[in-house]
Amino acid sequence: MIYIDPPYGVKFGSNFQPFVRKRDVVHNEDDDMTREPEMVQAYRDTWELGLHSYFTYLRDRFLLARELLNPRGSIFVQISDENLHHVRELMDEIFGAQNFSAVITYAKTTSTTGDDLSVVND
Repeated sequence: MIYIDPPYGVKFGSNFQPFVRKRDVVHNEDDDMTREPEMVQAYRDTWELGLHSYFTYLRDRFLLARELLNPRGSIFVQISDENLHHVRELMDEIFGAQNFSAVITYAKTTSTTGDDLSVVND
């Protein structure tokens, strides 16, 4: 069994959480992030080509995971709704669509009060 929890998206502000005691991660502006070289370099240069770089990163890891897994093994990927459909396409390509089992969701404990439909699960 393999469990992978990659960065959720390609936005710089959401790919690094500088404070471990804060549970909320929001898409901040680049200017709001720390300028420590290690943090900037670790993420900024990783997604140089945007989504293309991000999905190449994931594809390389999924290909390695397929090699490591027993044919009867399982892989679990924790990913946000924002790129779920793209990640599913990659996994279908690499592991075969017939091997998909389920999307596991959980109910949120908070609700929204905006004009849009409330998202009650993740």
